[in-house]
Amino acid sequence: YRLSHTLRLVQNFHWIVVEDANRPSTLVANLLKTSTLNYTHLVAPTPPSWKRKLMEPKWKKPRGVAQRNIAIKWLR
Repeated sequence: YRLSHTLRLVQNFHWIVVEDANRPSTLVANLLKTSTLNYTHLVAPTPPSWKRKLMEPKWKKPRGVAQRNIAIKWLR
């Protein structure tokens, strides 16, 4: 919520939010709606093979790659 207030100060700002989920959550959707910012709400679940196993080091698997790629694809 605080971040959206700060981002309102930026002219011509468009917020691209990509959730790690199969469908948009109402929590994030409501946050974006109440922010009054221009936004695009996308979803991109992390493939199961990329998810970290119990006791596996954090550096072993990529994080946020699927979400980043969907955002870049949307920009193109």
